[in-house]
Amino acid sequence: GKSLLALQLAVATACGSDWIGHHPQQGPCLYLSAEDDSDELHRRFDAVVAEQGRTLADLSNLIVRSLAGEDALLAVADSRQSTLRGTPLLNEVDQAIGDYGTTLLVLDTLADFHSGQENDRAVARQFIGILRGLALRHGCTVLLLAHPSLTGLATGTGLSGSTAWNNSVRSRLFFERITEDGYEPDPDLRRLTTKKANYGKT
Repeated sequence: GKSLLALQLAVATACGSDWIGHHPQQGPCLYLSAEDDSDELHRRFDAVVAEQGRTLADLSNLIVRSLAGEDALLAVADSRQSTLRGTPLLNEVDQAIGDYGTTLLVLDTLADFHSGQENDRAVARQFIGILRGLALRHGCTVLLLAHPSLTGLATGTGLSGSTAWNNSVRSRLFFERITEDGYEPDPDLRRLTTKKANYGKT
């Protein structure tokens, strides 16, 4: 459900509407999905705006691009220098954020945009640093979606790979099903938990 929740946030940001009881800052939104094709994204956005009593014509502030089936890497490892090197796609995204005045950039998902080892602390920090650079240069929020590991699911931490993924970001949320002793009372119910918030209340 994380992609659908992010789609709802993108619509709320673009339209200045409510998102799960909150009002995100209104402004242009850029949504990049490497998981869903254009038809699936269109179907989902259509359902989201219909639920809000809007139409797709209301999404003039939203740019959606499907990278499903394409090379979606934003950075690749440079073996000679043991660092990550930005790709042409990263340059294209950087340019688009500036041209569009983007308030929110959504990247769905980490596994598609990052080529390095998930357990490599240095690489994880470098990749988050690249995304932080986008945020700082353009004054926008970058939301990176990621799958938790089986351990992260079992423990409820939502973690996967190196602890640097958690330590390097300023905020981390975990979206999960709700079970009680292995039983799921309501299959449609989800819980969104704050796991880290450097600029918010504990």
